[in-house]
Amino acid sequence: PPSAHAIHFIKNDNNNGGGVYEDLAYNTPRKFESFWPESKVLAVQTNGSMKEGDGSFNNRIVSPKCLVVGDGCSYDDNPNLHSPASRVAIEYEYDGPTRRGGRVTQSCDVTMLDHFIQNNDDNDHYYTTKRYSQYNVNQELQTFYRETTSLEQRNNDGGIVGKIRVAAFLPYYVKEMDANNVGGVR
Repeated sequence: PPSAHAIHFIKNDNNNGGGVYEDLAYNTPRKFESFWPESKVLAVQTNGSMKEGDGSFNNRIVSPKCLVVGDGCSYDDNPNLHSPASRVAIEYEYDGPTRRGGRVTQSCDVTMLDHFIQNNDDNDHYYTTKRYSQYNVNQELQTFYRETTSLEQRNNDGGIVGKIRVAAFLPYYVKEMDANNVGGVR
């Protein structure tokens, strides 16, 4: 099973009464490394509150890179990094199956397609389901996955415990290519 890791949520002090949102810049690298311990995230970017020159929001623009060594991560360098976001890009490395061996660096770009949130009447249980599209830049491969999170407030100390479940799906065109025997291999 994946290792335990902390996750952050940030209070949203907007004019609509607040609420909280997930800090993707903090949580995504920890989730990624938890599910794939052999990897190491090197940099993260988000599309949180990215504005065009005319002041309008553009979800296609991502923040500058925040490197794991701390460069580009301060509020002065990257004021939108921890803002509400629906897209995150990470650069990571791992020991790859190459002739030379050693670490391989790859990038992926993840966009949240939709989400569903539910909590119980006592507000001590919280559930969310999110559906993502992930584009692996180096492999030119798009995949999809669903992430389900359940959080529960403990009564004895007020702490919160939770579980994250992830299911991955190949895009339909890959399934169709396999089913139609593309490439002539049987």
